[in-house]
Amino acid sequence: MEVKHVIDKLAEYLSKNVHNFFASYEGAFFSGSYKSPNTDEYLFPANFFRFLNGTEVTDHNDVSKLDFLHLIQAVKGFVDEENYNNLLKDTYWTFPVPLDYVPFNLDIFPYWSSPSMTLSVNYLALAKYRSLIK
Repeated sequence: MEVKHVIDKLAEYLSKNVHNFFASYEGAFFSGSYKSPNTDEYLFPANFFRFLNGTEVTDHNDVSKLDFLHLIQAVKGFVDEENYNNLLKDTYWTFPVPLDYVPFNLDIFPYWSSPSMTLSVNYLALAKYRSLIK
């Protein structure tokens, strides 16, 4: 399926359903607790490590350089299956990638929702779509 077709269909869905009487605007937008090490975003495969000031991180296992508040850790570009499998075998900040699934419902965690935020994100998406097709 082409990207343009998917975007058209998503915009069509939003247009038809954004004010649907049965629509729920209770989308969770933030969970403020650490659920488990298996959900720590810094323990997942990445190939891009840089601090906000532009300094490149040369060793993503050097915990003496660890500063999560100023760190960008991400996947850059396309990673083919072979390279991704190698990234899964790597360690990140000395920890292995958590490959075993652990359910989120082991501990209670906060849930915040805002219908007005959900609606505003829908409107923003529709506005961006409209600017793309013009």
